[in-house]
Amino acid sequence: IASLEAAHKSAISEIEARIATENSTTQSKTESIVFALVAFGQLKEAVKNGEAYNEQLDSLKNLATNNPEAKEIVTMLEANSASGIKTPAQLKMELAPLIKQILNNKSENIFLQTLHKFVTIRKVGEQKGDDDEAVLARIEMKLGQGDLPAALQEAENLLPPAQEILASWLDAGKLRLSTQKNIDKLQLLLAKTEPVLKP
Repeated sequence: IASLEAAHKSAISEIEARIATENSTTQSKTESIVFALVAFGQLKEAVKNGEAYNEQLDSLKNLATNNPEAKEIVTMLEANSASGIKTPAQLKMELAPLIKQILNNKSENIFLQTLHKFVTIRKVGEQKGDDDEAVLARIEMKLGQGDLPAALQEAENLLPPAQEILASWLDAGKLRLSTQKNIDKLQLLLAKTEPVLKP
């Protein structure tokens, strides 16, 4: 009887220890998931606002260690994490002087070139035609509607000299799109990843 009671107590102790371990592991995983969600939310907000996001990205690195795809995306996002990504509002603000520069360069008349330095009269809105002025009007309109992908696609219709002036702007726009796509992919991948992060 004493042996049975001892064995019974030992079995109960073992079960209690196992339950405590499982509860602790479950709690740890829950805390990790909550922490990851908070860190990811901060990352998205920083990217959205054009702010540096290196600290937020560092917080998520451990979650990506067991997922090669997520790790690859984190590596790509690191390139611009210290400087941040230009927002659509910043891109829109930077476009206006570039449009003016393109149109000034197209004016062959010296008088018009001088005039355009002070006043620029140009097409706006949904314009028909393949000339640079019409294309620029459509780019500006689509950007104003918040459709950056369509604006960048429209820019492909510009003549090479105009595209050259817009080169840096186009790169910044493409970077904004690629970063947003990578953020969305990372969110999906992290949701499927076993959490290993603790607050």
